[in-house]
Amino acid sequence: MAMTPFTPPELLKRFPKGLLNLHLTFVTPDGTATFGRDNAKHLEAFWLVQMAKLRNPARDHWCVLNKREFTPVRNVSTGRPIKRLSSCFFKGDTAIPQSADETRQAFNVDADTGKSLPPMADVVFVDFV
Repeated sequence: MAMTPFTPPELLKRFPKGLLNLHLTFVTPDGTATFGRDNAKHLEAFWLVQMAKLRNPARDHWCVLNKREFTPVRNVSTGRPIKRLSSCFFKGDTAIPQSADETRQAFNVDADTGKSLPPMADVVFVDFV
């Protein structure tokens, strides 16, 4: 399935109001920021700052978004909800949706050693949409 490219300003249009059932983690050179329904009202201001940084040619700014969508399906052994995990990479005025395989690789391989990590429980990797 080919993923549809989009621009950073279009990102927030992809999420339900109030981030219902979503947990968004942004990783940047400055650190991480996480948004869910408890602080969704701050997401727009945060993203405006990130877009300004991404578009500033004097900065070498990038951003990775890890999106966790909580589903109503529960893991039988843990009782926790199954999460659909996807990622998107932002650089300049470009958004590069990651495939399920790219996201799985990023989460299941130790970045320092290249060795496999234990599989994540309660997670299904999906293409970023």
